[in-house]
Amino acid sequence: AFNDVGLAYLQCGNAERGVASLKRALEINPNSGARYNLANFYCQQGRYEECMGESKAYIQKHEHSTNDSGVHAQMLVESYNNVGLSLVYTGRPEESLQWFEQALKRDPKNMRVKDNYQWARGQIKSDGTE
Repeated sequence: AFNDVGLAYLQCGNAERGVASLKRALEINPNSGARYNLANFYCQQGRYEECMGESKAYIQKHEHSTNDSGVHAQMLVESYNNVGLSLVYTGRPEESLQWFEQALKRDPKNMRVKDNYQWARGQIKSDGTE
């Protein structure tokens, strides 16, 4: 319930209460989707270090799960993608590639991840580091 309330608060523009509710959901059930929702909120707000932390924590908890539902698999793909995006936005495009590659291993046809991977590669080339 705290997860749903947190999402409702975020949709209404009340970030403080939304984040608090999502964190409360995590206290009650650390394996809930609240961590995924919190990471997405942080990414949307440009809070990339926090997004990376929550996304990595979600991946660590769920990447070896036996839950093979399509929703679960997509949440993992999005979490890897969020880490990759956060790395690019924080000036570390080289590090991002491995995260996008992990996302693509799980969903090779995901055009958004493919586009983000190519964008990151372009950032490396434009920095003169490749």
